[in-house]
Amino acid sequence: MGDSGKKTIKKINRKTFKKSGNVGHYSGSERLDPAQFEERDLDLPHAKKFWLEEQLNSQKFKDEMATLLSEFEQKLAPATFSNHQIYMCGQSHIDMCWLWRYEQTRKKGIKTLRKVVTHARLFSDFKYAVSEPQLLQWIKEDDPELFAEIQELNRGGQIELVGGSWVEPDCMMPSGESMVRQRLFGMRFFRDEFGKLPEVEWFLDSFGYNRGLPQILRKSGANYFWTTKITWNKDTIFPLVHFYWQSPDGSRILTSNFGQNREMFDQWSKFHPGRHLSLPSTPLVWNYSQDYSNFEQYADFTKPIIPVGFFNGAGDGGHGPTHQEVAQMITLRDLAEKKGYRWNWAGVSDYFTALEAYGPDLRIWDDELYLETHRGTFTVHAAVKRHNRRLEARILSIERLATLTSLQNPAYNFPRQEMERIWKLILLNQFHDMLPGSSIPEVYDDAYDIWHECDTVLDSIINDISTFVLADLPPKRDSLNALMLFNPLNWNRKTRVFIPLSLISHPPAQKNPIDLLPYARLYFKRKGQVTSTICQPVTAENVDDIQNDMQNYGEGWWTVLELEGNEILTAVLKIKKVQSPPLFVTESPAPRITNRRLSVEFDPKSGALLKITNQHINHGKNLLYGSRNLIVEGFQDKGSLEYPAWDLQKEYWKHPLKDNQMQSQNSKITIRDRGPIFSTLQITKEFAATTIFQTFQLFQDDPVLYSSWAADWKQKNVLLKIGLHTNTNATTDTSDQMYCAEECSTLPDNSADRARFEKIMHQYVDVSTPDNQWGIAFINEGKYAYDASGGRLRITLHRSPKYPRPTSEAWVNLERRERRREKKGKTPGNSGLGPQSARFGILPHLGGALSTGKGTPSSLVYKKAEEFNHPILVSQVVNQITPKESTKPTKPTKLAPEPTANAFILPHNIKLSVFKPEEWEGESSQTPEKREFILRFVEFCGYATEKVSIQFPLILENRVSNICEVDLLERELPNLILDWHKATQTLSTSFGPFEIKSIKIQLK
Repeated sequence: MGDSGKKTIKKINRKTFKKSGNVGHYSGSERLDPAQFEERDLDLPHAKKFWLEEQLNSQKFKDEMATLLSEFEQKLAPATFSNHQIYMCGQSHIDMCWLWRYEQTRKKGIKTLRKVVTHARLFSDFKYAVSEPQLLQWIKEDDPELFAEIQELNRGGQIELVGGSWVEPDCMMPSGESMVRQRLFGMRFFRDEFGKLPEVEWFLDSFGYNRGLPQILRKSGANYFWTTKITWNKDTIFPLVHFYWQSPDGSRILTSNFGQNREMFDQWSKFHPGRHLSLPSTPLVWNYSQDYSNFEQYADFTKPIIPVGFFNGAGDGGHGPTHQEVAQMITLRDLAEKKGYRWNWAGVSDYFTALEAYGPDLRIWDDELYLETHRGTFTVHAAVKRHNRRLEARILSIERLATLTSLQNPAYNFPRQEMERIWKLILLNQFHDMLPGSSIPEVYDDAYDIWHECDTVLDSIINDISTFVLADLPPKRDSLNALMLFNPLNWNRKTRVFIPLSLISHPPAQKNPIDLLPYARLYFKRKGQVTSTICQPVTAENVDDIQNDMQNYGEGWWTVLELEGNEILTAVLKIKKVQSPPLFVTESPAPRITNRRLSVEFDPKSGALLKITNQHINHGKNLLYGSRNLIVEGFQDKGSLEYPAWDLQKEYWKHPLKDNQMQSQNSKITIRDRGPIFSTLQITKEFAATTIFQTFQLFQDDPVLYSSWAADWKQKNVLLKIGLHTNTNATTDTSDQMYCAEECSTLPDNSADRARFEKIMHQYVDVSTPDNQWGIAFINEGKYAYDASGGRLRITLHRSPKYPRPTSEAWVNLERRERRREKKGKTPGNSGLGPQSARFGILPHLGGALSTGKGTPSSLVYKKAEEFNHPILVSQVVNQITPKESTKPTKPTKLAPEPTANAFILPHNIKLSVFKPEEWEGESSQTPEKREFILRFVEFCGYATEKVSIQFPLILENRVSNICEVDLLERELPNLILDWHKATQTLSTSFGPFEIKSIKIQLK
């Protein structure tokens, strides 16, 4: 930093700041009003004249650049340098948050793009690539004149749009549908504001890339993909630089993997084989089951790939290219041209167009793109993971409920603007330094506020919907405690349902002697008859008042209820004495719980799960072995010296905590709940200077063992795991991914596959017998990391590493200074300390996760994981607004299976993922004359399925006036004619393995 910069900081440090009064949930610091700060420019005031006038004409500077060019020649080899064509484009990676807050990024974007405009005005051939529509939206709001200049330069070809996702998200953990919405909102912004759609997806800095991404990218308008991150591998060298990346459905996207800035030249020798075409004997398709450590033996060094991308500019905090970098790029280009080298300013799409000529000869990568570092980001900062998963599921559930309500009651208007606003907040919080947990604590203050805003708006939407739902309450019942219950999944489910006390407008006057609510019954109509189900009371989920940020269950009732797919049920809760035998539970001599599906038994001293049996699985024998099942085990985990929040400690498994063995004698096991709906055992123990609580719960006629973990965690730099030792003898594990699943070896035999020792999952991970006769799955609602070895399966429960430090120019430094000055303590140094909790389930099952022993699709594991993540929505029923006209469906035809009111009848391996209004065309798609909706279907077992018949529900019968297939941007696909049978209200089609298929319907 120059003297003037230091003086500016000192001046700021002496200033009295205006405070917002908002104290951060995680940092504990009071936020200062951001309006009083400006982003410091990396380029000092005289830098423009110095670099872009004086140095461009300086022989000394030209000599320095000639020396640098010679270094590049040596790295590429002088004999081959002239073969290559360098496509040079300016860029500046701008992290939406990381070592600074979102609010500062808004200023970073303005500073960076103002500099881009300056360079474009000075040099007519200058090119720059800009991504992240959210960033451009902020610029449009904060500096409309600058935004107009960006639009003008884009029309002139100097600023190129790349990316297409709303932000550059983490590319491992968001759901498949979240990635679709990233693309939908991002590409729509580019269309509306620039009249163009980029072809290049730009995820240069995300920490690995999910198996399902190529299909999502290709079906949402992307033809090319660039990343730098897989060059960061620490255990192996990923050999492919240019390749087609393939999803399980067969979709392929042309991909380049090379460093940004001069890293591309510096790493040339490391990735030299991948810069050439392969010998004819090279296998066409590659994945992690193959050993690529000697890939250079397959390179045809006589056939270099000519196009070379040189995408250059200061990044992370933006500001690039700086004036110095532009001067360097111009001078290098001029010197190279004098030597006869092909080196020009060009668009990123120009580079990929040139690369595409090599397409027929490029290899195919048919697997995830796994980053052999930053593995700890799958786990660190549990709250951000939990809320991401919870809000992903919640908004989809409410979106479907709102859609169905608008069809059921014309008086209700779908809340388009509110839903889009919440979607964009969820997508913003999926940025690749937010969702991975690798930011400073002040960033998570913002995340916490956003979660609260999302829930407030979504609560309001549900409350509004409840006034429009056509209630059919049981007659002669007290309707003061009327409720609406919605099954957000398309299949019939017999499921547990939680009814919060907070939703009961007239709660019971008193509790029983053990401080429980009284029993109740839920009354509702079934086939014209009034029926009811028992509601068993429960205290708040966490014991001893351990509260956390996870929105755990409060006080209320659990019941078990059978609901049709997409059913909206209205019911009345009434306090009622119950006489019904409880599920068997005992705490001694051998703690045990049973229901009609499972029997589980625990070690009375350690609390370990010793035995789990199901009479229909494994001939009724124990599915587990050993004495360490579901025991929390800890490991030292300081991460790496440079990246403690990102990386797991090297070979962490060699550094177990001594407490792992000491916890075998100190467990206290008690019966927490005993009743006809569920029974619960609670295990309490001291571990690593912390009291931890585990619960194990069985519900009436439910195949899942529900479990929770809670602790006021005390110990820094620790990694926690919890797992099962199964008798499956599994050789592979199966995990849920972005609109697909992935199978990995549990006995890897090459270095690259062994490097994937910490893997990614979404809603489930499973190990099954090699013949798919039976298996056991972990289902979860906010954990993402696991490891497997043979039949052992563990999920990563928790991490408590150091937070990173703010960058020197971050405004939060001033907030921390004010806090120290006022003697209010320090900002937390480690994440993961304080109240923590997690919920998961153990599901023994027949068949494998994807396939039965007979080779047919197996859907139970996926559906139970979906149910765990998409609970029944429950809300109060308030004053009703009746429809202006009858919407009662006509009598169903006898030519097809009788449809249900709201559910589509589908094969069991195909799900309805989305049912919502059309959004690509926006408001114009929703008029009295034309109402358009999107249906998204997904095959989720990996089976090609021909002759699929989709029976539409009663709510849509005789209302579909037009139907067509669309891409993920909701654009009609040309030359595709759907087989729609109007008389039977069925759609006939076919699905490939893990295929995503979107349908647009227009209603009368």
